[in-house]
Amino acid sequence: MQENLVKYNIPYLRDSTLDIAREIDNHFAKKPINKFVLLVAIVGFFLDVYPIFLGDDVVINSLKALGRAIPIEAANRLGELVPKLLLKPETFQAGKKLLDFLCKDQNIATRLLKNTNDAEKLCEFFAKYGDEARTLFKNISKKYGDDITERIWHNPAYADDAVKKAIFKDLDTISNVNGAGKLADDISTCNNLGKAFEAEVAAKNVSNVAEVSKPLKTTSGSTDIDVFLEDGTIIEAKRFDFSKYPPGSSEYNDLKADLGRKIKIWYEHSATCNKKVVFKGSVEDGIKTWLEEVKKVVVEVIP
Repeated sequence: MQENLVKYNIPYLRDSTLDIAREIDNHFAKKPINKFVLLVAIVGFFLDVYPIFLGDDVVINSLKALGRAIPIEAANRLGELVPKLLLKPETFQAGKKLLDFLCKDQNIATRLLKNTNDAEKLCEFFAKYGDEARTLFKNISKKYGDDITERIWHNPAYADDAVKKAIFKDLDTISNVNGAGKLADDISTCNNLGKAFEAEVAAKNVSNVAEVSKPLKTTSGSTDIDVFLEDGTIIEAKRFDFSKYPPGSSEYNDLKADLGRKIKIWYEHSATCNKKVVFKGSVEDGIKTWLEEVKKVVVEVIP
């Protein structure tokens, strides 16, 4: 056991490593505990991330509970990966924050860690974003609930870490806006980036947003307003790949028909309010001309 403990010698605090390792070895000698829990206990001494003492049964029981909640393969994978973060100066702080997150935010932590792949992904996420990762997980979990946070994290449409971070950040920004909970729920189950783009547009206008995903019903039909501003402006957020679906394709025609249907409802709601369609990346010339000149709607493109 001691040989395994000593290999986690942290270069920044190595003077008393062996003595502490022996004490922990003796303390846990007759208590079954998995590798992850043992690792966290050891590193806790080195880093002072949280107050672990040999006689602190509350902390020890908390660690054991976390160890039991996480699938064993994920726990052991974390036991292998966390030291790698701690042994690199560039990821040292991120490793500390990851350990702190795992121990103090157990509910959402166990939701995020289903298997070995999740352990690797979580370590990578903290290695990239450190403090910001911890803050975003805590905020989104607190404001929208563990279920939504977990679904977004595991949604294959958001596999890229940068996409996950952007979604969490946008949802954090608009968390006090009416309708944000509904939009977050929709994002968590969406199989593409369309709903996430609605949150992005709302976040860019957050100081003027009155509501997102606002239901609107008239005699012509019903729709949701993606972003509704305090001055009555209606914004539709569209993420559409015009290079994949050129004019004449069924998808292109469906887009135009859907926009036409919604704009009719908008005008019936108010003939004078500002109306805008925001596209992600680019907009095809024909659609742009049709919206601006025929439908009298403002068109905006954001990167």
